[in-house]
Amino acid sequence: MNLNRYDRQIRVTGFGIDGQDKLSKARILVVGAGGLGAACLPYLAGAGVGHISIMDADIVELSNLHRQTLYNEDDIGCYKAEVAAQKLSLQNSEISVVAMKAKLGASDAQELARQFDLIVDCTDNYNAKYSINDACIAADIPMVSASIEGMSGYLGVFGGQGYPSYRALFNEPALNALNCADSGVLGTVAGIFGLMQAHEVIKHLAGLGEVTDRVIMLDLFDFSMRKIKLSDGFESRFKPFDIVELADKGTTQLLDVRELDEFEAEHHQGAVHWASSEISVQVDDRLEASQALILYCAKGARAETAAIRLQQAGFENLSLLSTGMG
Repeated sequence: MNLNRYDRQIRVTGFGIDGQDKLSKARILVVGAGGLGAACLPYLAGAGVGHISIMDADIVELSNLHRQTLYNEDDIGCYKAEVAAQKLSLQNSEISVVAMKAKLGASDAQELARQFDLIVDCTDNYNAKYSINDACIAADIPMVSASIEGMSGYLGVFGGQGYPSYRALFNEPALNALNCADSGVLGTVAGIFGLMQAHEVIKHLAGLGEVTDRVIMLDLFDFSMRKIKLSDGFESRFKPFDIVELADKGTTQLLDVRELDEFEAEHHQGAVHWASSEISVQVDDRLEASQALILYCAKGARAETAAIRLQQAGFENLSLLSTGMG
């Protein structure tokens, strides 16, 4: 290991040669080489993480390039995992990088997890997140996870080694969760949250201070931030609610948390509007806290954010619609 390469980070208080040695011996799996992964991966390689496996079954498309800046036009049509692995190997020849052209399934997640010290969740769907979470708990390793949409997102550390389960944040939704329209994301948002993931990974592996024990919610429109503490006693009240059940929802109120222009363009019958960006822990009186609510947006992230805020404000009967608006 050429210490001159890592001189500037070795100088950081609390990092030192010992921290660099820990990074060089670490084995991590990054699941997803899209918006989050493309931002996260180069910094993990640059920091000298000894072994990085990259799992992604997708190919590079033109529509990826505005936010997945690890790739260029010549990479279109190539597998993301292979392109990323090749570029990271050129970036740092001292580390080992392996491409895995596959999707992570619940059946193989636990076996895979036992091969690594940490898993970075850069996926964009519930099922993968729960599979990774469960595998990390079984293997007693952390999962550094993020989710983004539009101009906001959240970051958290879950899984084993004393971290809370991802299920403490959201109960497992129906199998078709997040099977809805893509509401879009700014490339800078993917970049920022991917870097935040890389930062937490490096802190954990190098033993540099305390890794966050809170879910960090960040709205990059106005740079407002909220931290939510999860504990063993925290039990999520968010339940999956399938679109086919809407006809029998009874007195439950359907709540559209998208922006007003999206709501006015199209919304589910009987839904009321309250934008996620307008909901805070000090909510107004437009809805009673005892009212049962089913929240939805386009892709899922805004509904998750709104549900967290409403729960903190005292709402006790919250569900997430499993198929968004699309």
